[in-house]
Amino acid sequence: MRQCEHCGAFLDPEEQCDCQDGQVLDKDVVRVMNEVFPGYDQPMHSKVKQPDKYGVQRIPRAEKLLRDAFPNKARKRRRSANRKQGNQHTFRLNDAEEGRLQTAMEHFEIEHLQDFVLMVLRWFYENHGMLQIPTHEKNDRLPVQQENGRRQHLA
Repeated sequence: MRQCEHCGAFLDPEEQCDCQDGQVLDKDVVRVMNEVFPGYDQPMHSKVKQPDKYGVQRIPRAEKLLRDAFPNKARKRRRSANRKQGNQHTFRLNDAEEGRLQTAMEHFEIEHLQDFVLMVLRWFYENHGMLQIPTHEKNDRLPVQQENGRRQHLA
């Protein structure tokens, strides 16, 4: 163990301290939040950073407080370093599709959306002969052939 000469944080021998990278540290977030919300402490902040695990989120007023307190800085998120899969996808569903999604997840007893999406993607790949398609760089796309009004990917 060694200590950062700037902030005093304890670090592993090969670890770089992030106190000088212009991002907001967790302790600064806790300090600002605690001024308005006295019950907000480090354990609460840890729970807020993992809403899927603890079901705890900040209210919009608290989020605005942080945006006002740190207007030009990105709040530090260490979660990305813990992620094993680096690609993130976002999508929106209408109410009917959301209902179907929730029903399907309950039917298959799947708790997390990521697990459900991976299951569906694997099923799709297996049933459309796409398991043998080599992976491509992010910007490369597989050729698409139009047939009977349906798009078909070529291997």
